[in-house]
This record gives sequence, structure tokens and C-alpha cells, in this order.
Amino acid sequence: MFLQCSHQARLLQRQVPLLSSRSRWASSSVTTRSVDSSLADNINAKRLALSQWHGRSSVSGVIATVFGTNGFLGQYLVNALGKIGSRVVAPTRRADLLDVHHLKLMGDLGQIRLVQYDPRDLDSLRTVIRGSNVVINMIGNRMETRNYSYHDIHVNIVKAIATAAKDEGVDQFIQVSTMGADLNAESEFFKTKAEGEIALRKLYPDAVVIRPAIMFGDGDALYWRMSCYIKQYSILPFFPVFNLNRKIQPAGGVDVAQAIVQAVKHGAETAGRTYELAGPDVMTIGDCWERVANLLEKRFDYIELPFPIMGALGKFYSKMAYSYQATNYDEIVQWKTDLLPSEGSLGFSDLNMIPRTLREDEMNLVYANRQTFEWGYENSIETIFYESARADKTRRIW
Repeated sequence: MFLQCSHQARLLQRQVPLLSSRSRWASSSVTTRSVDSSLADNINAKRLALSQWHGRSSVSGVIATVFGTNGFLGQYLVNALGKIGSRVVAPTRRADLLDVHHLKLMGDLGQIRLVQYDPRDLDSLRTVIRGSNVVINMIGNRMETRNYSYHDIHVNIVKAIATAAKDEGVDQFIQVSTMGADLNAESEFFKTKAEGEIALRKLYPDAVVIRPAIMFGDGDALYWRMSCYIKQYSILPFFPVFNLNRKIQPAGGVDVAQAIVQAVKHGAETAGRTYELAGPDVMTIGDCWERVANLLEKRFDYIELPFPIMGALGKFYSKMAYSYQATNYDEIVQWKTDLLPSEGSLGFSDLNMIPRTLREDEMNLVYANRQTFEWGYENSIETIFYESARADKTRRIW
């Protein structure tokens, strides 16, 4: 394998100069400028290598600085880039790098580089971006903190990263936003996400914007979070919920990460486009609560509260100590509207992908919170839960 990698690297060095004039990448509308290694050659090298065989020990030609790798989607994206032999720079604010140290195992030796940075320092951003030919920004937070408001996270930091990337001559920028981003949205989260997209387009007209739906996967904010609630609060007489009829179309974190890799591979075709990535199944929040309760084999009584009461609870939770499981007021505002892709939007099919369904992975998402865990249990899920008379363990009391 080492000899094959070395041979491919030598082949890459010989062929790249010959492609600089006739590659459709070089003739694209992406603005380039003269640097030590021209952007056209960088793009050609990446394009050529991606057409060859793949693997963690191969050379893809992709050198990506990925912001937000300590989040849910980060683990899937770094793994997907590492699998094709990419070099990944994973910046983090923590000096000890503990929130991203597990990413080192997702690429070949020395291919995943962890660095500390300050998102408000332009020189620091330039340092971590320098030498990359792709910048992917996934920074986002579903709740504000004392140091960072929604506008700071979703607008100011996006503009700073885009400015630094422009200064370093990066030819490809991918922004991970969210489905539901709208300037007229009632939620500050959705509104600032839309403002960040507009600010990015002014600096990078050819940037790719990815708008994923609610995602599922290990440690997600859907099934995993619901299973934690049910496990911790099932002893209560009831659990407060809101708008059980809200429609969602969950997408797998693995599929969203692979879609971003597809956008990196086919940069000329995806430049300037916005993709709204949703899974194949449309379901309601009420359906999700029932399925999670059935999978956990726990009785779960809930009461659906109106918005004024639930909003007051959200404001109270927002004042508590930061917790990933805590519900804040803005999140309750988001629950008032359905989260579905807009009509005519681009999706997985436009990236030649078929997304997986939530039912394929649902037991794996909640098994750690099961009262009794049995290996091989997934073989009998349908018979025990969906065809049995005792399947319905969720009860609405009001």
C-alpha cells in the first residue's frame, strides 16, 4: 500500500501541470489570485487525485480547514474526509484540544491536525486556514452564551472566517447552515443563520450552502435527547411537551457529511448552490416520542402545554447553567413551525445520493438508555414493538 501511495503521489506531481490550462476547474468562475502554489493547480491536483483509488492512506489532494468539528456533525465529516485520504485542519478554542482529540484516529498518520485558535482574531484565522484549498464552516449553537450571542456565532464569525479565507486565496468555501433559515423567521436562531448566509455570499458568491434538516446519529438532538429525557423523567407524573403535530424530515448525520464531501469533489458543479438535505420519511414530533418510549420499553406520560406556558418554562431553563439537554426559549419558538425542505429545493438526489431512513438506525441511537440491553435485540424489533399488543407504552394524559 505504501508503494502504491508513493507511486500515486509521483503520478500526481507529473500530471498536474499538464492539466492547469484545460481543466474545467481552471476555467470556472471562481476568483483566483497568485500565491506560492496557484489555486488552479490546487484545484487540478484535487480533481485528479479524487478520480484515482481511495483510502485513508491515499492522497486525495483535499486540504480542508474545518471549523466546528467538536459538534455533532464534525465527527462524521472528518471521518468522511479522512476515508478518502484528505488532510484536515481542525481548529478549536480549547488549549488542551480535548474536545477534538478523538478526531486524530479518523485519518492516516499526520493527516488530521488539531490547532488552537481564536475565532475573533483575524490573524489567528488566517494562520489555521493558510495552505488549505477548502474551508468548511459548521460553527453554530442552538443556545446563546454569556460570551457569544446568535449574531456573534452565525454572522460575525462567518464573516471573519470568509474574510480570512479570501485573504489566503482559498478557492472553495462550504457553509453549513440549517433548514428553516429565514430573515423573517420568529426564531433568532433561524434569522441569524439566514443573515450569515447573506454575509457569506457577499464575500464568496460561489460558496456552497448546506441546509440540513434535524439530524440523527450518535448523540443527536432527536432520538438520543428524547431517550435521555424519558430515562431521567419517567418517574414524574407527566412530562411537558409542545406542538406534537410539528412535522420534521430527519436526515442522517453520515449522509449529510457524505453530501458535503460530494460538494468538495464536484466543486465546479455545486458552486453557488444551496442544498436542503432531508431524509425520506416525514414524521411528527409525537411519533418520535412514541417510538423512543417503545424502544426503551418505558411508560412515558406527557402533557401538551400551550405556547405561553411552555415559553415561560423555556425562559426559566435559559437562565439555568448551560446544558446540552436543557430547552431554551428560542428553541420552543422554533417548534411552532414545521421543518421541511422548501418546494423545488436541491437535495440529496442532486448529489447522486440516496439517504438512509431513521428506522434503520433507531435502536442504535437509544440502546445505551435502555433499561435492559440485549445483544441481537434489533432482530426482533418489529415483532416486539410494532406488531405486539403491548407496543403502545406512551400515553397522553391531557
